[in-house]
Amino acid sequence: MKVGAIIAAAGEGKRFITESDDPKKQFAELGGEPLFLRSASSFLESPIIDETVVAVPAGDVEKCNQLLGKGSNGNILVIPGGEQRQESIYNAFSQIRERVEVVVIHDAARPFLQGEWIEKTVELAGTYDGAIVAIPAADTLKVSDNGLINRTMDRSTVWQAQTPQTFAVGILDKAFEHSLTHGIVATDEAQLVETVGGRIAIVEGSSFNIKITTRNDLTLAEAILSIGAYG
Repeated sequence: MKVGAIIAAAGEGKRFITESDDPKKQFAELGGEPLFLRSASSFLESPIIDETVVAVPAGDVEKCNQLLGKGSNGNILVIPGGEQRQESIYNAFSQIRERVEVVVIHDAARPFLQGEWIEKTVELAGTYDGAIVAIPAADTLKVSDNGLINRTMDRSTVWQAQTPQTFAVGILDKAFEHSLTHGIVATDEAQLVETVGGRIAIVEGSSFNIKITTRNDLTLAEAILSIGAYG
């Protein structure tokens, strides 16, 4: 079974940039390495990933290629992303869907990717339509209308979605076609696959699998890295 990987690294990161000379989020360094490169390295080192596509801002394709250097061994392609995450993922998916059977999608802004998550989600994608990494909700969750509590959710059934998210090519292709036809914009690929009836399994992730959105998140990631708590 051939497996492809997609790294979503095309966001502008407006909540991250505080000064005009700040690097874009995907190029911010963690442990001396750009965030997108940490994710790319995880896929390049995985024995089950055949090829990887990285979607980046259109003006940064050459920069990313230079940062990747010779470590890619020809198994990684950098492409310009779109205006929205969904468009970026679709552009990347279009590059590899004819050559692979399963696709693993990961946010470049989640720097603590574990190889076992790649392997487990790929394995489950052979039984179900896909699998995602998620963690059980730890807090009491309220539904609110106009600033007032409407109801309290049963958190025992609620999971917080993370990445990687892995899908069989056929169902993901169907989901993208459905979204284009009906104008559906989802917050993650699992939601798109849900709209076409896909069965998606869950692999329990980690609270350390954080997504870097603000400078405070990067500070937290540096602390996690310093104590080696993510492995």
